[in-house]
Amino acid sequence: MKPSILIPGLFIFFLLGAANPATALSTVVRQAAAPDTSDDPVFFLDGVRMNKDSLTTVNPNEIAAIDIYKDSNAVRLAGPEGVNGVVFITTKHFARNKYWHLFSSHSAAYRKAVPSPEADSTVTYVLNGKVLSKDIEGGLFVIEPGDFRDLQVIDAAALNSQYGLTGNRRGVIIKTEPAKK
Repeated sequence: MKPSILIPGLFIFFLLGAANPATALSTVVRQAAAPDTSDDPVFFLDGVRMNKDSLTTVNPNEIAAIDIYKDSNAVRLAGPEGVNGVVFITTKHFARNKYWHLFSSHSAAYRKAVPSPEADSTVTYVLNGKVLSKDIEGGLFVIEPGDFRDLQVIDAAALNSQYGLTGNRRGVIIKTEPAKK
C-alpha cells in the first residue's frame, strides 16, 4: 500500500475495493495517534483544534469530510503552526447541523418537513439533479450560503414520479450555483 496523500505525520491509505470505505478512515485515526513530532500538521475536529491523540476516539464511520491544506494555504489558516499542514475533520453530526441551519433559514417548508437536524433521515436529498444516496452529509456540508439558489420540498408521489424513488415520505430538491466572485 502506498500513501495517497502525504503530510509529515499523517498517512492516508485508500484501500481499493474495500467493502467498507471507512476502512481507509480508520487508518487516518490510527496514524493520527502516532507519537508527537515537530513535523505534525495541525488538526481540527469540527472546527476545534485538537491534539492528534484525542482523534483516536473519533469513529471513522461518523466522518463526513477530511480536508487537507499544505504550504501557504495551511499557514494562512493556522498561522505559523500550520507550516507542516492543516487537517480539518468534519463529523456527520457537525455537517448535518451546518446544512440544516442553512436550509431551514431559507425555507419554511424545509423547517416543517425536517424540524431538527436529527429528523432528516426521512427525506431523500437531490442536489442539482443528482440523488444523494451516499455521503449525504459530506455532499451537503460543502454548500455555502452564496452558492445556495433554491430548495423545494416534494412529497413521496412527486419523489416517485420525478426520480423513481420510493420509501421516503418526502424529497428535498436543492439547487446551487457557485457564487460569482
